[in-house]
Amino acid sequence: MAKFEEAYFKIEDKSLSIEKYLDKIHYGKLYCPECFTAPLHIVRKQETAPYYASNSKQEHLEDCQHYEDFIANKRLNKFIDSKEVEDRERLDFLIKNNLQGAINLLIKKEIMQKESLIKNDKNRDLKTALITPSSKYKRESIPRVNIKRLFSKKEEYLDNYIIIWGSADIQSKIVNSKFKSTMLIFRVKEKFRFSIKLTETQINFYKELPNNPMNKGFAVFGLLRENNNFLELKLLTTKHLQYL
Repeated sequence: MAKFEEAYFKIEDKSLSIEKYLDKIHYGKLYCPECFTAPLHIVRKQETAPYYASNSKQEHLEDCQHYEDFIANKRLNKFIDSKEVEDRERLDFLIKNNLQGAINLLIKKEIMQKESLIKNDKNRDLKTALITPSSKYKRESIPRVNIKRLFSKKEEYLDNYIIIWGSADIQSKIVNSKFKSTMLIFRVKEKFRFSIKLTETQINFYKELPNNPMNKGFAVFGLLRENNNFLELKLLTTKHLQYL
């Protein structure tokens, strides 16, 4: 059973921490903060801090990270370090499906926000907008954090491979003109959240980079590091950064 430090309060369309929970107001009205679908309830036990929980994994949307079991960090790192073809294929499957799950959640949120427009749009609907994840291997979840919660979850995810996703103002900045390296900077409400350094080879993978801040939905897999109190995400390959 997954544990949550916060829940989605649908009536007010906002997150709710454990400290602000009130039975008479919030009971039966809280949902998973990622997929907004699985109902959550508060759990209180002796000698344990209270937390939110869902009744079962199956109540979450299939694209939610809490729908599947999480892959252990040790096993994920084994796939990353391995040179075996089977392990490389397994790793590619895991990352691709988890990135697509995050992108699908962004698409669903966009559809919910523009529901009235989409009902009148004959060329687009929920089924055609989403991409169905592959089922070649058993599906497992890679830890995923929304960019809005990245700072509050920093200690939990630092020095681990994770997926960061959400909407952000993204801008590119040349950091070394001699070696043609560029930094992608991700901000939320003008506040720095994390960056990604791209080499010349990696830059060529993208047709264009946003010189001016552009608000985009995104999902990216990499190793979260801290450098002079600034968070950086190190990519294994440019394929692991996807835009909506």
